Amino acid sequence: INWKQHPHSATKGPRAIEKEIYDATVENGALVVPGSWFQADPDAVLPDMFFRVTYASLPREQTTEAIMRLGAAIRKCFGVDPTWY
Repeated sequence: INWKQHPHSATKGPRAIEKEIYDATVENGALVVPGSWFQADPDAVLPDMFFRVTYASLPREQTTEAIMRLGAAIRKCFGVDPTWY
């Protein structure tokens, strides 16, 4: 995810945007893990952010639903019209 495309990237840093997406995803009923938790250098600012989703313990249908909920959270946080896609 290119966090610099967020409508408030000039006033919010990548960690705040990452938390916004994380919180919105949890509110949507899916659990993801912010990628920054796995960075070797936690203070490094990367050009993109990512989230980790486990699929080892979920049926395919639930994994698909979790990814759809993550996508909805990202669209909400970035102000993308949900009917656009």
